Amino acid sequence: MKKAPFKSVSLILLTAIQISLYGQSGLGVSAGVNYSTLEDVESILLDVGLEAAPVAGLYYAIDCGRFWNILNEFQYSLKGFSTLAPDGSKIRTRNTYLDLMPQLEFRPVKIVGISAGINLGYNIGERSKQIMENWSEPAFDLSKTIDFGGILGLRFYAGRLSFHLLYNRGLINRNGLKLTDINKEPIPAPRLYTQNLQVTAGYRICN
Repeated sequence: MKKAPFKSVSLILLTAIQISLYGQSGLGVSAGVNYSTLEDVESILLDVGLEAAPVAGLYYAIDCGRFWNILNEFQYSLKGFSTLAPDGSKIRTRNTYLDLMPQLEFRPVKIVGISAGINLGYNIGERSKQIMENWSEPAFDLSKTIDFGGILGLRFYAGRLSFHLLYNRGLINRNGLKLTDINKEPIPAPRLYTQNLQVTAGYRICN
């Protein structure tokens, strides 16, 4: 699946501008793992399961007082799901996202932060594989380019180090298939929504 690079470049430039404006408040790097799947509302997929995949990114924090911070993260993030083929073999699917994740964080104590925000993801690639096969692009686009959802987060701070737990639930139907009836009239696509639990560690490189 080949995606136009314009939106990818736009997201990167937007994040770079934001970081340059607010970098003095705290800039850091993070890396970890996504445990993701799809919420299959109509149960069109067989035994939808989790897919574990890496994630890495940049984040900055703006201090808004004793208890509040504004956070934003820009991530290179792999998310996917697993399901079963008709022959019973496991099929793994991964989508590569560029994610922007602005959040508002509440710090009841210095070492703990609770955040909520949104996730805006741009899908730049999709790959799938079956057992004993290599990753390959699907013959047609299975997922939509844009994903949008809500975020809840929990962070623990220890000096410049931090540990993050984020839950992302998509609000846009990710199913990119265009379906028609026997008269070639379009019919609504089955609804599939991102669900992702992200575990990362971060390091604040400047204040």
